[in-house]
Amino acid sequence: PSFGTRQTLRRMREVSFMMHMGMSGMAALMELTNVLMENSLPVLLRSMPQYRKMMKIAADGKLDSAMLRELEELTGLGTDVLTGKFTRVSRFEGDAMEITDDARITPTDEWLGRGREATAFLSGLTPVTAGLRRMSMLNFATAWARAARKNDNPFSKIKLEQLGIDADMSTRIRSQILRHSTFKDREKTILESLNTKNWDEDVRDAFQV
Repeated sequence: PSFGTRQTLRRMREVSFMMHMGMSGMAALMELTNVLMENSLPVLLRSMPQYRKMMKIAADGKLDSAMLRELEELTGLGTDVLTGKFTRVSRFEGDAMEITDDARITPTDEWLGRGREATAFLSGLTPVTAGLRRMSMLNFATAWARAARKNDNPFSKIKLEQLGIDADMSTRIRSQILRHSTFKDREKTILESLNTKNWDEDVRDAFQV
């Protein structure tokens, strides 16, 4: 499609987002029960005390939790916010990621782009979604750490298949956790870090997916 067609469709997308997503953050809160009830009660009892750390921002803009920082870097949490920001430096369009001439980006395009960003934040969609993803990641890591100590799978066979993890990979993931993970307590119940940077690359890739 021509630049004019793509520009029109982009503007329609921005306007539609601002018109219909104003309450999306409240709607996203409905996923809270799914995030919590997906895991067993012992997993929740171990991970919930760390939820408060997700609200504490350090001076460098990162969460005051080594575990959460590691999971953010592992999964790329937050990159969608950066790639979704409007910028006049370059605009990428189409499957070929063609760079649009900045001179053709009008103040209207910029206003609509800023409006979409503001709607995402003020509606609560961006912070709620990011918060739920952090909770889910922390529960996921805690479930694996608990399963590793028990030498058992953290999830059912069907769910592991949905995650793309077979029996052999599950065993390897648990082995890497036992070998490299660190804990905050002597009983090894409160996970401090998975130290995934030291894992075998193929195992780390399977875990982060």
